[in-house]
Amino acid sequence: MTFKEWAAAIKGDPEFYSNDKMMYSDVNCSGYGITTLEGAPKLCYDFKCQNNKLKTLKYGPETCSGNYNCNNNLLENLEGAPKYTGGYFECSGNKLKTLKGGPSYTGLHFKCSSNDLKNLEGAPIFVGGSFLCNDNPLENLKGCPKYVKNNFNCSNTKIDNLNDIPKLIEGDFICKNTNLDPNKSHKVFSNIRGVIVSDVPITVVKDVNEEIEALIDIYEENYTKESWHKIIQMIYEKENRDLAEKMDAAKGEERDKLFFELGEKMGYTVLTKEMHELMMTDLRYFKN
Repeated sequence: MTFKEWAAAIKGDPEFYSNDKMMYSDVNCSGYGITTLEGAPKLCYDFKCQNNKLKTLKYGPETCSGNYNCNNNLLENLEGAPKYTGGYFECSGNKLKTLKGGPSYTGLHFKCSSNDLKNLEGAPIFVGGSFLCNDNPLENLKGCPKYVKNNFNCSNTKIDNLNDIPKLIEGDFICKNTNLDPNKSHKVFSNIRGVIVSDVPITVVKDVNEEIEALIDIYEENYTKESWHKIIQMIYEKENRDLAEKMDAAKGEERDKLFFELGEKMGYTVLTKEMHELMMTDLRYFKN
């Protein structure tokens, strides 16, 4: 069955989702044996296509402001997935050999467990919830996120070092049943705010640099002008100095307008998406 055939059966019209300018609230085509997403909407809130026979996410939504679930299909890569999800992104139980093509930012958790991944290249840079890559034949953690808002789980893998773990993990670091040497203490250069759950000795060496300090400030209970200035410093590093200086001096609607201008100029990188999420959910971030 194709997505269009599913739409015809459920909605009575194979072209029901063909309006590319319309935002659809919740599309759930799970468990119908669908083999292609051709005809799927380009804009949606939640998109759930798990438990089908998809070999590609091509033709699927380009923008997903809620959750995206493509678990238990036949996917070997994530080409065609949205570049950003406001909620979670789940792609577990596939045949993924790479995460390339997937989102660079998720507002909630990212779960890629039980695939054929040997590394994490292509993973999101920023994960607004937990990052779960357990139960893969991972040989290393190359490409893993820089920032994880909640827990990080790399258990039941073949990793033999922790060289590439996220720079900041706000929750727990869970790492059991791996190829790490149990007779050796493994140093990790990271900021782990939760507890370490592991069957090998792990020593944390905090790596607090300017970028991480800014990320930490963003998620403190009160968003202050000092935090804003640290973000501006990060923007300076992106070589958008003129626009950043204008933003630093601006207030209210003018600042918001310049923010979106910067977002377009930077191609909506992880930094701007992260700021956008905060701006949409908590106006305290912009208080003077």
